[in-house]
Amino acid sequence: MMNRRRMKEGFCAVVTVLFCLGAAACGAGRNETENTGISTSWSGSGLYGDVSENRGGDGSAGNTDSADAVPLTTDAQIEEAARNIERELGERIYELRGPVEEAADFCGEWNRTQIHTGLDGTFVIAEQTKESFTFELFCQYFYHTGALTGEAWFVTPELAIAKILPYEEDEEQYVSFVWSKNDDGETSSYVLTVSATGMDYELGLGNRVSVDGEYCREEPVYTNAGQFEEYFGGEVDDFMRAVLFREDYEMSFRLPAEIGFVREEAVVLEQGRTAKRLTVEVPTDGWASFAVIVSEDGHIYAEFEHTAGLVTNDMEAMTMPEYTKAES
Repeated sequence: MMNRRRMKEGFCAVVTVLFCLGAAACGAGRNETENTGISTSWSGSGLYGDVSENRGGDGSAGNTDSADAVPLTTDAQIEEAARNIERELGERIYELRGPVEEAADFCGEWNRTQIHTGLDGTFVIAEQTKESFTFELFCQYFYHTGALTGEAWFVTPELAIAKILPYEEDEEQYVSFVWSKNDDGETSSYVLTVSATGMDYELGLGNRVSVDGEYCREEPVYTNAGQFEEYFGGEVDDFMRAVLFREDYEMSFRLPAEIGFVREEAVVLEQGRTAKRLTVEVPTDGWASFAVIVSEDGHIYAEFEHTAGLVTNDMEAMTMPEYTKAES
């Protein structure tokens, strides 16, 4: 499994956002409390320049009439609406916040699950009361990162919502937290669904970073788990450890191979030698991409264009070998 701490320490763009806190007039059967506010600073961006495609909501203001038509009478209706929240629905749900008596203890660390390792996320809850809890939320889109910290307010025993305003001139955004029980009903078996309105920059996050997804208390499930060992374990890994400086091994080879997209193809080299060609691509950093060729006669060729250059155990090779795709 990827070293998640290495990603956080190496590429974290810390974001602190302004949260508008407090409770307001609530729906039927809910208590009315006084509004309060907290103002803090924030910062954050994609670390490797602009990327044309942004990750987040659809960026539109939404359809107010459509949002007003969504029924929010029962807890089940409110929780379902919050699972894929829009800004106008967020406003309505936020007005329903109030103390709850039956909420489970959600304090602790929650990990984003059923995702690629490059989309890792961690959500930490603390200071839970009947009305609210504080949270820290760290997420990444490969080498772009972002974080949210603040306070969320309960609406139902299994739904809380936070209001976010990272830019004073922009519209307020909302982040919802909805819990679902597994069949055994134990707290440790809850699944948390997080959904946010707005684009990445409207939340103060790095380019294409999203907090949306499912989180669990157990070890997360990664859709590309074990890809490093599958493609690069054994002779390739041993060779890279032997020829690369430690920093190049960790940052130019191992980390991209763990979090990037790996493609394998059968090729034919000069003199008819067969080989496999492995390419690694990291969407947010072209410099982290590289290629490895492993031939049938035991030669390994790797090219790290922007760091270590060509490394090989073929003493006659000065460049990466030419190849053609093998016939199927």
